[in-house]
Amino acid sequence: MGGTGIRAGRYLVAVALVAAALVGCGAPADHDADEADALAAAAAAPADVVHNVTFYSAALDRDLSYLVWLPPGYAEDPDGRYPVLYLLHGIGGDNREWLGYGVDETAAALLAAGCIRPFLVVLPQGDEAYWLNHADGPRWGDAIADDLVAHVDANYRTIPDRGSRAVGGLSMGGHGALQLAFNHPDVFGVAGAHSPTLRPRAEAPYYFADAATFAKVDPLVHARRDEGLGAIRIWVDAGDADPWLPRIELLHKTLERRGVAHTWQVWEGDHESEYWTAHVADYLTFYSRALAGEPDSAAAVKEAPPVLGACGPPSAL
Repeated sequence: MGGTGIRAGRYLVAVALVAAALVGCGAPADHDADEADALAAAAAAPADVVHNVTFYSAALDRDLSYLVWLPPGYAEDPDGRYPVLYLLHGIGGDNREWLGYGVDETAAALLAAGCIRPFLVVLPQGDEAYWLNHADGPRWGDAIADDLVAHVDANYRTIPDRGSRAVGGLSMGGHGALQLAFNHPDVFGVAGAHSPTLRPRAEAPYYFADAATFAKVDPLVHARRDEGLGAIRIWVDAGDADPWLPRIELLHKTLERRGVAHTWQVWEGDHESEYWTAHVADYLTFYSRALAGEPDSAAAVKEAPPVLGACGPPSAL
């Protein structure tokens, strides 16, 4: 399988996130001893690990690489099966981009604090290909929805059904997450678009700028025409200074007008790493709830508060 253990060392960041999450999850903020005990327990918990994997993709006719984060306790529970979150990088990034924003340490911290349930996080390499099948070119959409999902299900203890798979991404990856879920609702039951770059056809890269290909992969086209989008748990967010905000708001209003339930959030920030880093915990909490089948706290469209100020212990299955 070509897996090699790798680990980014941001331990102090993780400890700080645990402390913040304890307050958000309802732990007594003024009981220093209780907080110290919880931090000690988190530090002593089984370690999480990130594997680097390469496999042959038939859709691309070449090798495809991905990173997979295994939650603490995965190795110690040989009978346990887990949902999977596929997180897609942006056009200027690679499969380590989400690690740079602390997704692994944040997930471990939220788990230790009881704010999320355990799940796998898969970080594929997508180059600058927009995660879609190109016109007369590489079939990146099929590589992710078919080849990658099949490889992960075959090699890790996943729950192999649509309700236990989420696809999310930032920027280019946000566009990719939406169109992958809209085109493959039998594969992904949850989609998260974080500052998606929803390009109009006139600004689309050449490999999906023709009318036929654009209609197949543009999330706005799907939002206007597709039936059954309500079967997908959808999250969309952007910064209030994001240059893509008008197109993203158009997507939100289109879904709202059609009565498609989704989580919608505009926070302070731009189309930049600081914005995504600040909201990794919010994203992970959404995915945890959606993958567990837990309802949103408000019906249909809601504005989600920052999780570290509002998360609670996961409810029982």
